[in-house]
Amino acid sequence: MTLTTKTPRVTKRAQFVKSPVDEQRGWKSRYQTYHSFDIENSGKPAIISIGGWACTSKMYEKSARLFAEQGFSIHIIPLRGNATNRIFSSSPTTYVQDMAEDVLSYLKLKCINNVILLGHSCGYNVALRVNALIREREEKITVCGTIADAPASPSITSAFSKIPKLFSYTSILGKMLVKVIDQLCTNDNVTKAAEVTMKVAATVFNFASRIITVLAEKEARQANKEFWNTVMKTNMRELACSLVGIERNRQIAHEDLELLNVPTLVLGYQYDYLVDRRRFRYFSANAGTSTIRSEIVPRESHFTQQSNPEKFVNAVNDFIRRNIQLQ
Repeated sequence: MTLTTKTPRVTKRAQFVKSPVDEQRGWKSRYQTYHSFDIENSGKPAIISIGGWACTSKMYEKSARLFAEQGFSIHIIPLRGNATNRIFSSSPTTYVQDMAEDVLSYLKLKCINNVILLGHSCGYNVALRVNALIREREEKITVCGTIADAPASPSITSAFSKIPKLFSYTSILGKMLVKVIDQLCTNDNVTKAAEVTMKVAATVFNFASRIITVLAEKEARQANKEFWNTVMKTNMRELACSLVGIERNRQIAHEDLELLNVPTLVLGYQYDYLVDRRRFRYFSANAGTSTIRSEIVPRESHFTQQSNPEKFVNAVNDFIRRNIQLQ
C-alpha cells in the first residue's frame, strides 16, 4: 500500500559542497556532489539517501523522484571518492568516520533536523555511524527511522539466494579477494599491489555477477551490468580505499547497530550476491531497536532502487506509514 498525497512541486538540484574533513587536514579543497529533490513546505522528515560502494547518484534518482512525489524531500549523498564523486577519499582507517562527518556536516549546513536515514549496501554502515554521532554529540537532529537497503553490514561480501551453493562459492572468492586487498593496504595508504588486485576482483565479479543474476528480472540484470561497467571505469585506488575502509569498520558498525533505537526496515533481494544471507537474523539479534521489520523481495538483485523503483518505494512507504509518526 502506498502513501497517497497530492503530487507536490518537485525541485531537483545538484549541489557542490566542500568537505570540512579535507579542509581540516590541510588537503586541497575538493567538492562532493549532492543531489536533492526538494519539496516546498513538506512537513515530513527528509530522506537522506547514502549511496553504496562504487554507485553513482544516477542509480538512486528514479526512487528519489518517486519519494519526492509522495511529499518527501530527499537528498542523495554518494560515498566519497567513488564513481564520479569529486571529493578526496580518506585513508582506510578513517573512511567511514569521514563519510559520516560529511553527511552530518551537510545536515547542519542545510539545517535539516528531522530525517530518515536510508543506506544502500555499504551506505548503511555510514547511516549507522551518522545515527551514532548524532546521539554521541547530542546534535539537534531527530532520526525518526532508518532503512537498510541490501545492507552490507557487518560483512561486506557474502551470499544470499535460493541457490546457496553457487552463491556461497562466489562469497568465498569475494571474501578472499577483499582480505587480500585489505592486507595489501597500510593504515594510511593504498598500495599499487592493492590497486591491481582491486582491478582483478572487479573483473572477476563483473562476469560472475552476470551468471549469478541470470534468473533475476531483466531490469535487475541490466542494473547489475551497468553497475559493474561503472566500476571498471572508476579509479581503482579510490575503490580499494573505500572497500578496505568499510571492511575495517565492521566492528564499529556492529557497535553502532547495538545503539540503534529507531524503527528500522531491512530490505533484501532474492538474487543479491553481495550481502550476507544471515543478515536478517543478525539484525534482529543485534539491533538496539525493538521495531525492526525484514522483507525479502523476489527476483530482484542488489540494485532494486534502479531496476524496480516502484516496488522499492512502495515497501518503504508502507513501512513508514505503519511505523514512523509523520506530521
